[in-house]
Amino acid sequence: MNSKESMEVEELKEKLDNWKYILLPVNNLLEWEQKYAPFLIISFNFLVFGLIWFYNPSILTIVAIMGLVTLLLETAVPVLVSYFVKSNDWTPKSEAKYTRICERLSNFQAHVINFKTKLENTRKERQPLYFLILFFFFVFCAYVGQMVDNLLLTFLAGKKNFFFLLKFK
Repeated sequence: MNSKESMEVEELKEKLDNWKYILLPVNNLLEWEQKYAPFLIISFNFLVFGLIWFYNPSILTIVAIMGLVTLLLETAVPVLVSYFVKSNDWTPKSEAKYTRICERLSNFQAHVINFKTKLENTRKERQPLYFLILFFFFVFCAYVGQMVDNLLLTFLAGKKNFFFLLKFK
């Protein structure tokens, strides 16, 4: 890792400092360190999509609820963590795991920025190719979206992302 990458990781570690006590258990859950982790993940997924199916809210309602949950988590988690967790519970092993999580998040951020830059360069240098690729991609998405129920598409996309994470474990 070069100095620029390590600076980005340290900056990210500072930004996520209030969340470090939450990121470790979430990371352990996503990496399936306990045998019950897949069951929890799949159960949570089925619960969320089951509630969406049962109540059948509009997209605007779903976006508003997601915003409310994000706002509550963003506000309450740092306060609750500082209230319940003592700083002497943090070990060098925990710090190493936290650093690894921040490295992965920083790497993901770099990939997204790189993809965005490549897309912008393609738009400037090869505009007809850019147009054709995006045109057919959006036509395909519109066709599939018209033929398949939205909730099923979202559920399948969530499952695809879940199994995509398994491939990298």
